[in-house]
Amino acid sequence: MIVLLVPVFAAVGLAVRMDSPGPVVHRQTRIGRGGKPFIMAKFRTMVVDAEQLRHQLNST
Repeated sequence: MIVLLVPVFAAVGLAVRMDSPGPVVHRQTRIGRGGKPFIMAKFRTMVVDAEQLRHQLNST
């Protein structure tokens, strides 16, 4: 199944890269089962530094 998804992942990565500057993959630490932190990765769907910009938006 992974072999079939590689072209799809490559196309999505290329689309993200062409749409805006910054990394293609976003990594974030989350809390998992049993309270253990883990690092999740996903294709970036927001602007770079969106988490920091959110604080600016909420303070207005």
